[in-house]
Amino acid sequence: MKNIVLLFCFVILAFNSSAQTVTTRFLDKKQNEVPEKKAKYIETITKHEDGKIDTEIKKIKSGKIISRSSFKSVEPFGITNNGGKIIDYDFEMNYKDTICLGDTILINGIFEDNDSLNYKAPKISSGEINFLKFLTANLQYPNIALEHNIQGKVYVRFLINKEGKIENISVVKGTDILLDKEAVRVFRKLKFDSPIIIYGEAKNVCMTIPITFKLMN
Repeated sequence: MKNIVLLFCFVILAFNSSAQTVTTRFLDKKQNEVPEKKAKYIETITKHEDGKIDTEIKKIKSGKIISRSSFKSVEPFGITNNGGKIIDYDFEMNYKDTICLGDTILINGIFEDNDSLNYKAPKISSGEINFLKFLTANLQYPNIALEHNIQGKVYVRFLINKEGKIENISVVKGTDILLDKEAVRVFRKLKFDSPIIIYGEAKNVCMTIPITFKLMN
């Protein structure tokens, strides 16, 4: 994974010039490039006509695939192996700052009930007691962002409708495509068993939530 960002530095060897180009590199156990005779792994990088780039690393001896990822330019796309975790990045990003067609609530702890304000929070379907627990269980720091010390805060906007479904997920303020896409992926996984209830009535509610990616020294 650590060498993905360097793939544009290598000469592309065309095996099928009409459809795609393929680069093969040989790697040692630390995934540094070495001569074929000393290699433990083989990395294959396939660049398609539509700009999509597939990278696969597998053990030479057993043929077992240990890493597979897809990118459009630097954007992760498709089903990606991120340090052993299979992640679905097969969606298009939406960057916009538009008016959300729903109520905007001013309350701390939007994922927690507040009886004094007649506020019932949406209940997370996967069982986590709060949003922080959900983030801890599902957020993955992209490997390439880790390797290149990429960090920052991503502001994600979405609507929770009267049925408790999330709609119109967008990034209103991003930091890096790797982190932006991971933040959106997590909100795409977020499901509720109930809507937001205010004074006994289900509401369409707009939310803008920041997700902070921070590396600890």
